[in-house]
Amino acid sequence: MLTHALRASLVRQVELLTRTTLMIRNIPNRYQAAEVMSLLKSVGLENSYDFLYVPLDFRNAANLGYAFINMLSPADTLTLHGKFNGKRWDDRNSKKVCEITYARVQGRTPLIEHFKDARFPGKAEAAAATTEEAKKFLPLVWNKKLTVSGKSVVDGPPLTIFEFIRMRDGERKGSG
Repeated sequence: MLTHALRASLVRQVELLTRTTLMIRNIPNRYQAAEVMSLLKSVGLENSYDFLYVPLDFRNAANLGYAFINMLSPADTLTLHGKFNGKRWDDRNSKKVCEITYARVQGRTPLIEHFKDARFPGKAEAAAATTEEAKKFLPLVWNKKLTVSGKSVVDGPPLTIFEFIRMRDGERKGSG
């Protein structure tokens, strides 16, 4: 029979081997998705994720202090955690300390399903906005492809969640 401590240890090990979606907390309020992507690039993680959402408060033109990111592998998840968790943000004169936890919703597809019907301020305007403008406030999704070695890598620039869904649904209709 498993003890409570052993069971908890096994659950934690399974999480480390399977979970890829993280919530990044205590982000300085002036960061937008582009700044988060730049920060990830600065530590070598630019091609290590396929979903990023930095929710914004439109009244104040600031983020809400957190983001959701889906890494391509559990190893990338651990790398991100090791680089940022418990550390102060370097710029913006912030005293905030980054906290990284597992997100409740795990995986790119479940994240897309979770956020596709979300209420985004100006959702109608977002559909008509330029792609670059919409990328400032909508969830971003990257296409993935498999390498010869079987590793997932991102393929191309990010798409807004609505662009990705239109493209995905268009492909389904074309193949059916």
